[in-house]
Amino acid sequence: MTEPPQDPAEYATREPSEALPPEFWAYHALYHQPYLEYARIQLGDDEAVRGLVDGTFIYLAVVWATVTEQENVGSYAWAL
Repeated sequence: MTEPPQDPAEYATREPSEALPPEFWAYHALYHQPYLEYARIQLGDDEAVRGLVDGTFIYLAVVWATVTEQENVGSYAWAL
């Protein structure tokens, strides 16, 4: 049996879930790295960057139904 990850945010953004639609995972795959790069430029601290970006994607996952109702999903998510 494998041990659970130490950081729940890491698990939540790395393991696809059947509870979330494929569109969320496609968005995650497309934008996770650019979010990391932008946050790294702004914050400079890798731990803070990971926390911020992982937290953002966790939030997006929780409110995904609302996100997809937005006129521009990318603009809505980026504003977070």
